[in-house]
Amino acid sequence: MKVVTLVLAGVAVLSARTGGEQDVRNELKQRVAQYLKLRKEAVAKAPKLKDKAEPEEILAHKRAAAEAIRATRANARPGDVLTPAVQAYLKRVIRSEMAGKDGAPAKKAAKQGNPATEGATPVNVKVNATYPDSAPLSTVPATLLLRLPELPKELDFRFVGRTLVLHDVNAGVILDFIPNAMP
Repeated sequence: MKVVTLVLAGVAVLSARTGGEQDVRNELKQRVAQYLKLRKEAVAKAPKLKDKAEPEEILAHKRAAAEAIRATRANARPGDVLTPAVQAYLKRVIRSEMAGKDGAPAKKAAKQGNPATEGATPVNVKVNATYPDSAPLSTVPATLLLRLPELPKELDFRFVGRTLVLHDVNAGVILDFIPNAMP
């Protein structure tokens, strides 16, 4: 009887944990969808890019899109997209992937291209800051990407030092971040 009770208790804990994780993943998905809607409206205000644009025109368009996004998100604060619950969840996933001897390869991979460890162009990690084009983009280990919530193509996760950054790929804007996410 005790074994059955323990098994049922374990299933209940796992079920609650999985449900909680799904709730957090859904929360992130909702916050990202809100951002993408805001982004679409902001970028629509920027000058259109020609089909066969020159590099200078592409860069100007990127800067205009970034400025439009910043203006629309002028009151954005840390935790707006990566809420405290999402941050705690992502930290758990990252730390479990990079912990101990088994996590050493993932941790090493995250240091590749990491602007804080490569001595490259510094990245000012704050909401709405520009991720400089001249700064390298860190590798996010494939094993970790498989465990993190999937992001739309407009966004990605990157590491700057031990900080996880949520980055708008096309506009080069830092949307949110989690300090000390990497062990």
